Amino acid sequence: MKKRFHVEHFDLEKALQDMGLDPAGIQVEKMKQFARMVVDHNRLVNLTGCKTVTEAEKVLVADSIRPLSTSNVPRGTLLVDMGTGSGVPGVPIVLAFDGISAILVDSNGKRIEFVKRVIDELEIPGCRVVTARVEDLGHDDQYREKADLLVSRGFAHPYVAMEMGASLVKKGGMMLVYSRGKEGALPTEMCGHMRELGLDAAGDDFADRAGVGEGLLWMKKEHTPARYPRRFPVIKREASRIAIVSSE
Repeated sequence: MKKRFHVEHFDLEKALQDMGLDPAGIQVEKMKQFARMVVDHNRLVNLTGCKTVTEAEKVLVADSIRPLSTSNVPRGTLLVDMGTGSGVPGVPIVLAFDGISAILVDSNGKRIEFVKRVIDELEIPGCRVVTARVEDLGHDDQYREKADLLVSRGFAHPYVAMEMGASLVKKGGMMLVYSRGKEGALPTEMCGHMRELGLDAAGDDFADRAGVGEGLLWMKKEHTPARYPRRFPVIKREASRIAIVSSE
């Protein structure tokens, strides 16, 4: 059973400063408004386990930005948030890095309608939503191998996220799957499949230079074969046989 926790006296501006970001140069008030919107809407549609705005600011906003806080996310970057849910981590990332555009993807229409409202009310430019199954987008030329950076938080088992996301990342792009700290060595089954998908696991040195402090980070080295991604039930069945052991 998951443990519930309470966040007390959390200061979003200070958290951003501790990450090395300048709160004056990013849209902190919109981040706070986003957190309030999620908590308010959570009474109607299950979006998050966060019960208070303070907890949402910490868990949904700050923790979404932290893995990329010291990285160079240049203007013009196309971000794809796979399985965005309530807009996490895509919305906080777009609000933290100026001049990037984003495609927020989810198959749940009610959640997507909420994210659309967030984008409209917060007036977030260059940000759009797509209601679709990720495995379908992976075979759509409009989206296939277009993302400079793909992020996934709480979407699925890393094996599933890896296959689903690989087809959306352009050659030379990067893919970040959020997790609780850096992972240990990947199982053999994942390493072989990773290479087949055209991905290469970024080592600690590269991750440090890229500014990514946690999670699974992959670089897109080669084009993903056209047969991928497969259907979700097939990928999920294979993933169920693979255990991911954290290094922590």
